[in-house]
Amino acid sequence: MKVALIELDNSPHDVNLYSQIMFLRSIPDTCITLIISEALKKRIEIYTDLVENVHFVENKMQLLDLLKLRKHLVSEHYDKAIFNTAHGNLIRTLVTLPFPSYMEFIGISHYPDKFKSSFSQKLISKRVKKYFLLNDYLLQNLSYQPKLDIRTIYFIYYPDFLKKKIRKMKDDIWICIPGTVELGRRDYQGLLKAIGKNKLDNRIKFILLGSSQDRIEDATAIKDMISEFGLTDHFKLWDNFVGNEEFYSYIRESDFIMPLIHFNHESFDIYKNQISGAFNLAFGFKKMLLMDVNFNQYDDFKDNSIFYGTENMFEIINNLKITDNQNLYQENKWDFDFQATKYWELINAS
Repeated sequence: MKVALIELDNSPHDVNLYSQIMFLRSIPDTCITLIISEALKKRIEIYTDLVENVHFVENKMQLLDLLKLRKHLVSEHYDKAIFNTAHGNLIRTLVTLPFPSYMEFIGISHYPDKFKSSFSQKLISKRVKKYFLLNDYLLQNLSYQPKLDIRTIYFIYYPDFLKKKIRKMKDDIWICIPGTVELGRRDYQGLLKAIGKNKLDNRIKFILLGSSQDRIEDATAIKDMISEFGLTDHFKLWDNFVGNEEFYSYIRESDFIMPLIHFNHESFDIYKNQISGAFNLAFGFKKMLLMDVNFNQYDDFKDNSIFYGTENMFEIINNLKITDNQNLYQENKWDFDFQATKYWELINAS
């Protein structure tokens, strides 16, 4: 089977490619071509040895570029084309071009509310009939049920060969908050106000694992608050993009993953209809989540999290202890074979 795995956007969704490549590689006689934006070239260098072919496309594609891509897909006789991000004008334009009937399109939906609200998504779905959502709770929350085959998948597998020696003091407790430092996505202010009014245990360190340059004003405001509360020794930040090797190494060394999504913050509504990358990192690296109590209604988090509310956030954080994570993620849904089977079941469904 010839499969084209396609990502045309310069987006953080490339983090899902590794799991898909490994799922595809688990089935014999599958030839994988990665078709990807030039803008992502450096970020996917670690994957190029895992696929048969890599085909780069223009960073900002025009109609002529899409016609060339269509010609490539047809001339190479791909059986399946999988859109890593099955949204947006580029995908809409591409799939409305004529394609042979034998070629099937499958998509990853990162924003399932678009099935109801987006006319563009409805046009895409005339060609793309099968979709993956990235968490079971997104399927549970799907208010609109289109006549499509929609299933869930967990892209929670990461390269184990990307390791860098990270210095960590023996008794430190690292709470990792992954992602670009952005006020609208995580409640940094709520965290800082909660811990800044109290005496924080010296062992507690917060790792803000993402670039501070994408949202400079937000990052500056957060740094100013950290300084104002005298918490500089408790926080580590990066000014620039954090490379894959360093990023995954800090995740491995962290004791807890904190999405920092709070019920009384604007981010809570955002993540009703999409996942935080922090979830998958915790699942993939078998880390305990430190979460707002309002997430305790979802099965994925019930047995793998420590929950807090606004009234006891500081107390919970200040009394954290390093625990043995071996008892976390015991269900078979976290196993590679389980997710790989689900992936193939949808791809091969008639």
